[in-house]
Amino acid sequence: LIQVVVRADVCSKRKNVFLLDRALFVELPFSKRKYQLTSQFVLHINSRTLVKATRRFNRYAKTMGSKNVGSLSKAFRKMVGSRFTPHNFKTDPVDSQIIKECLSITQRAPTSFNTQPYIAIVVTSLQQREALAKAMLGGNGKKVLTAPVSVVFAADLESIKLTPKVVALAEASKAPRGFIRSLPMLIALIGGGQSMPGSLARDTAHILKSGAFAAFGLVKPGVLPTINAPEAWAFKNTMLAAMQYMLAASSHGLHTAPMEGFVGADVRKALGIPCRYSIPLVVATGYAADPNQLRTGRFAPSDMFFENRFGQPYEGVRPFTLEADKIDLGNVDDNVDSDIDGVLDRAIHTETSTANNSKTV
Repeated sequence: LIQVVVRADVCSKRKNVFLLDRALFVELPFSKRKYQLTSQFVLHINSRTLVKATRRFNRYAKTMGSKNVGSLSKAFRKMVGSRFTPHNFKTDPVDSQIIKECLSITQRAPTSFNTQPYIAIVVTSLQQREALAKAMLGGNGKKVLTAPVSVVFAADLESIKLTPKVVALAEASKAPRGFIRSLPMLIALIGGGQSMPGSLARDTAHILKSGAFAAFGLVKPGVLPTINAPEAWAFKNTMLAAMQYMLAASSHGLHTAPMEGFVGADVRKALGIPCRYSIPLVVATGYAADPNQLRTGRFAPSDMFFENRFGQPYEGVRPFTLEADKIDLGNVDDNVDSDIDGVLDRAIHTETSTANNSKTV
């Protein structure tokens, strides 16, 4: 949770006197403040006090960790509740660094075998937004024109071409050798290679792949696994990344509008996207013109979530009500900061005994 780096050098013949010169630096992932002892700081302590302080600091760190689990879960719930699809966007610009941070978070989305079968094109220039807007249907064109950023997610239909990079990542992460050896076969069978148009071609590919599964002993004889067409498989993986992007944008106070009303061929033409990719989603990103826009409701949890078998409701899931979950991200963030800062302040100032006639510079 906390990484503390200390370099201490004996600077005096006097016992238990240490010099910390630009050596102590504490930076917490959830805190706006940085704690740093700069210049020269002469610390007079004895070994017993150091052990006591270390133990107490460890107790504070454990307490802080348990507190932050609750704080972060509440913050995440409120952040999710803050996300909605605006009808209209302001034309206010968005800091490019925020978009880059959101894209960095997007890459941590899970994908099958870590193939990452998608790309994303960030459209910011007015000329390109106008070209993209012409490919959109209905009011989606207006959203692309007014929102300062639109992110076009494109699913890779030829994921087999990613195999060398996927294998390299698996080797770098020290995955089991057997898994690494099987990756090319698994990606070819499950992820698919070339996009095969036409239902007959897809059915033929399904039979061939199912036979291959049985031949390699991956399934029982006579059992046909569920194998999706390359587009469906790539879409599933791409949508995981798209949702992660939208949540990341919400965490920065941005609003997102996911749109599937467009002509895919026109989108590819406007942005120069090869036919290797299919477009599942365009996400307009910016600031909502009406932050107080009426939010849409959701079905009853009992209609959506089942336990053990279909039709048996999973009881106890409380509906997500916006009234009960007031959106106030600023207060949540401040509370998390104050929890961490307070604990660290107490830990730093705990039980440090200063020798008589000593000076702290």
